[in-house]
Amino acid sequence: MHEVCEDLNLKRYGSQAVGNLQFVNLGGELDTPLLPAFDTHAKQGRFSELQAYTSKSYDVRANWKHIIENFLDYLHVPAIHPSLAPSSRVDDHHPSPCIGQHIAFHTNPIRPSKKNPLCELHVPSTLLCEETLFFHVLFPNCFLFTHPTHMFVVFIDPVSPDRSTERSYLLLNKQTMEKTPYPVLQGLANFYDDVNEEDIRIVEQCQEGSYGEERHNRVLLPVDKYLYAFQEMYRDAMAHSHDL
Repeated sequence: MHEVCEDLNLKRYGSQAVGNLQFVNLGGELDTPLLPAFDTHAKQGRFSELQAYTSKSYDVRANWKHIIENFLDYLHVPAIHPSLAPSSRVDDHHPSPCIGQHIAFHTNPIRPSKKNPLCELHVPSTLLCEETLFFHVLFPNCFLFTHPTHMFVVFIDPVSPDRSTERSYLLLNKQTMEKTPYPVLQGLANFYDDVNEEDIRIVEQCQEGSYGEERHNRVLLPVDKYLYAFQEMYRDAMAHSHDL
């Protein structure tokens, strides 16, 4: 491969496979893994065995960073997500270490609710806890929910300063897909679609609010540390953007 790059005058980039996802570092070769914690999480969840179930694109009238910051701020869940809130209570959220280009937290336990099918899925044998729903941001533009049964992943493509496109994918464990009734699987797809649409409506309002002059960048609540960690990653990337 090295010879091919030289023959075609191609620049070499570092890459890393994490479960069923492939990441490329546009800054050059990788000296250390960018996502060590998520790599371990992916192996425990056997994410390489997940199969695509549904996909959908969304047009969002907001800057891509608002979308990431909204995902990291779970205090909005009770007010914005009526189908997610009963199973993912604010007090049930717990932090995970921010390592490399990865920010994470999780809900435990996932509380049963008639408003979503999270507790109706067939759970395969993995090393992940079936009572935990994990939330991840993979810097810069990917966020995802993970569980032993499935992964809902969203990639954000910036279009302009006030517009973005989301590409979402729902992937299921093979056993879950085979042993869970079809209406439940469709209910899961509809559930994530509803949650994402609710988030889009709120980030578009945030975009409108961002044009105001009174803005402050400081940690006011414990949950703000996730937003601050993302903003620090972005500042660091911008500082090194001349190397790209």
